[in-house]
Amino acid sequence: MALAVERRGRPRYVADYTWKNALVQSYYDEFYNACHTLTYREMVALSRLLGFSLRTIYRWKNDEDFPRHIEAVLVVLEWTKRGKPIRQETQAEVAHNQTMW
Repeated sequence: MALAVERRGRPRYVADYTWKNALVQSYYDEFYNACHTLTYREMVALSRLLGFSLRTIYRWKNDEDFPRHIEAVLVVLEWTKRGKPIRQETQAEVAHNQTMW
């Protein structure tokens, strides 16, 4: 059975680039591996830092979701590379940070 090949019309132009899915997949793998090791306290601290809900961080931990913005991915990766530093705020600091003036 012969295959019909269309040879009429203008030639197609395609970028000459070999696609490497390993680069993209490495970000996914590194991000999910970083999220798998998160404890509850670290997830709460991360959700407050990024402004996401705790449920969103749980979805990241369970491989159910991936952030839309690359900045969130890079922050999580950088934060875990630094050893997941967390500082404790007193109630006075929380109240001061929430005031508008």
